[in-house]
Amino acid sequence: MKHWYALYTKPHKEQRVCSSLESKGFETYLPTVKIRKNGNYKLRPFFSCYLFVRADHSNGLFSLRWTPGLRRVVSSGDQPVVAHTRVGFQYAPMGETSLHSSSSTLANPLLSRPA
Repeated sequence: MKHWYALYTKPHKEQRVCSSLESKGFETYLPTVKIRKNGNYKLRPFFSCYLFVRADHSNGLFSLRWTPGLRRVVSSGDQPVVAHTRVGFQYAPMGETSLHSSSSTLANPLLSRPA
């Protein structure tokens, strides 16, 4: 069964990891926010050094290990942590400002160990 997992990347490599995983067929989510800098708006990752991937725990996570720019899958001990989306994020296509929740307040993904 596929779940969402948080990935920890090298600094400023979130987009590179996201693109690499998408080219391998993974579903990814990189929350972004518009930042105004020198009069121009740019999209920046909302969580610096983090993004999310939907993968199968048994064989999908192992294939992530050698992704350029990826440091590790967020884990508790030796178990990857599942990011639940009930209160957290709504999936939005890459490139859109995509921080929303059903309660109209900004909420982070809830993390728990897999059952």
